[in-house]
This record gives sequence, structure tokens and C-alpha cells, in this order.
Amino acid sequence: MGERMGMIQAVRDMSPELKNRWIFAGLAVAVCLLSLFVFGPGSTFLVALFCGLQGWREYARMMNLARKPSLHYLGYFFVLGMFVHAFTNGPQTLVWIWAAWAGAFLSLFLENLAERRRTGLDPEIDVAQTWTDLCRFVLGIVYIFLIFGFIGPIVYRVKGEHLMLISLTTVFMGDSVAYFVGHKWGRRKLWRALSPGKTIEGAMGGYVGSILGGILAWAILYALTGRTISFSLTLAIGILAPPLAQAGDLLESLMKRAAGRKDSGTFLPGHGGILDRTDGLAFVLPLVYFLAQ
Repeated sequence: MGERMGMIQAVRDMSPELKNRWIFAGLAVAVCLLSLFVFGPGSTFLVALFCGLQGWREYARMMNLARKPSLHYLGYFFVLGMFVHAFTNGPQTLVWIWAAWAGAFLSLFLENLAERRRTGLDPEIDVAQTWTDLCRFVLGIVYIFLIFGFIGPIVYRVKGEHLMLISLTTVFMGDSVAYFVGHKWGRRKLWRALSPGKTIEGAMGGYVGSILGGILAWAILYALTGRTISFSLTLAIGILAPPLAQAGDLLESLMKRAAGRKDSGTFLPGHGGILDRTDGLAFVLPLVYFLAQ
């Protein structure tokens, strides 16, 4: 009884931000499990597509691309096209990178032409800013695809739902353990200029948490189904994914600092934007896809 009362008091003592983090983390886990194991690959793809479209919305606003309607709305088209193509044919992205460059430049040209016809004058153009917008657009399309575009192709494989669950558990368990270890024992900063809150101690704790999280997910799946992906693949993901997840986290921190933002958005109360919670997947899911080939 005393332990139960202690747990209730601990929940009451949580800050509103921490309570929101736990609530939305629980909802995310529920959506993930239902889409993977109840509704099948098609539903998982739709969840990934929704996350990708929301991710592009956050990125476009963060990088000030939303002020350019031609690039802003073209981004949604590319996210949709890339995700559908990857789900049906595999993540063959080179053609999309080419198309993104060509499409973005053509959009800016047509926007310039329309402005000239509307006013009768050749509009002023900031050459350096135009180049920056083009680079940000193409890199943003690739970035969103790296985070969410590999989900459909991975889940579509045999035992793909197991592979995805183990991969997500590896990344997010590491992120959670790093947060709590860093908060309690963190002293030495990992990269102060990009992310003042991250510590070396937290990163080390997250590494251990990632490996244990992946193994735990593998053990639960094996106990429930009697068959899952190989333990060697699980161990490889557990060893290789944590530093890549940390790199993806720092990359998004770099983008936010360049844009003068604290969070990518407000889509997830207590967490920030959807990119703030999924940035660790950017370098991990492509690795998982190719490891499983």
C-alpha cells in the first residue's frame, strides 16, 4: 500500500511538461503497435506518410521556406510521391533528388515569371537567398525521407513489423535513458553549441539503454510468436544505431540553431514538433533497411 501511495505521489509531483511527455509517448506507442501488428503494413505506411507531411510542414516553417508558396507546396508533393514510390518499389531516392532540384528551380523560375507578368517589371532577386532556399528545399526533402520514408519498405518485408518495432525501441529507449541519465548524472557537455542539455554521461547511458531496449523487444517478440528476426541482426542494430541516432539528434539541433528555433513545432504538447521526437531515425532506418537486405 505504501509503495502504491508513493507511486501516486510521484505522479502528482511530475511537472506538467513531464506528464505531457509520458501521455503522448504512451499514445505514440499505442499507435505504433496497432499499425504494426493489428492493421498491417498499409496502415503503418499511412502513419509514416502523415508524419512525413507534418515533418515537412515543420521543416518548411523552421527554415523559412513557407514564405515561398511554390517551394512550400511543392514539398508536400515530393514527400507524397517519394513515400508512395518507396513503399511500392523500394527507396530508390536518386531520381527523387534529381527531380527535387529540377522541380524547385523550375518553381522559382515560374514564380518569378508570374510576378513579372503581374507587375510588368522584372522583380528584384536576392541571388544568395535563392540559392539558400534551393539547398534548404532539396536537403529538407531528403531529410524528411530519411526519417519516415524507409518505414513503409521496412515493414513491407517478411517480419518487417518485428524489425521496425525492435528498431524503434532501440532508438527511443536510448533517447529516454539518455534523458534521465543526463538529467541526474550528466556533467560533461556533449556539444554545448548545438545542444546545451545533452551530456556525455547521458549519451553513454543512452547507448546501454538502446542495446538493452532492442534485446528486450526481441525477447518479447520471440516469447510471444516463437519466431522473429535473427538475434545477430538485433545486436547489430543495437550496437550501430545509438551513435547514428545521436548524430541525427544533433543534426536537427544544428538546423534549429541555424533557424533560430528552440523546437521544430508544437504538434506534440510537451515534446515540441514531430521532428523533435523522431530526428534520431534519420540515420538509423536507412541502415536498418540495408542491413536487412
